[in-house]
Amino acid sequence: MLDRMATALVRRCSTMVIATGGRQDPWAAPVYYVWSRNAFWFYSSDGSRHIRLGLEHGKAAAALWEDADTWRKIQGLQMQGRLSRAEETARAAAIALAYTAKFPRAAGILKDRSGKESGGGKVRLYAFRPDRLIYTNNRFGLGFRRPVRLEGDD
Repeated sequence: MLDRMATALVRRCSTMVIATGGRQDPWAAPVYYVWSRNAFWFYSSDGSRHIRLGLEHGKAAAALWEDADTWRKIQGLQMQGRLSRAEETARAAAIALAYTAKFPRAAGILKDRSGKESGGGKVRLYAFRPDRLIYTNNRFGLGFRRPVRLEGDD
């Protein structure tokens, strides 16, 4: 039951926060994502701090949650895993199509991936592959947390 609830949450939400760190100070950044092939796929600028730190150290953490008007309705996922740059493959092209279908306004940034976005860097596809997912849902009690596995593969 919890696996299904966590999977439904991932499908409803659109934004997660990626957190990276290392010897430097930690950093977090929100990104739009698509869940597919056991990874959260997102676009970001090569020069962004969360990408540089994440690729340098390999490890990352992420969180997503649904807006709630009371603490009793808070539910989300806390995750740890690995960050990597996507290879230019047919799979990446399929992910790009799924991404622009979910986020049509992002198509302008992604049309010319060698071009510049407002941040000035190249926009590329990245994958966050979680190896630990913790589902939180205060409807089951304050601080309720359980490990889950996401279902399906989009």
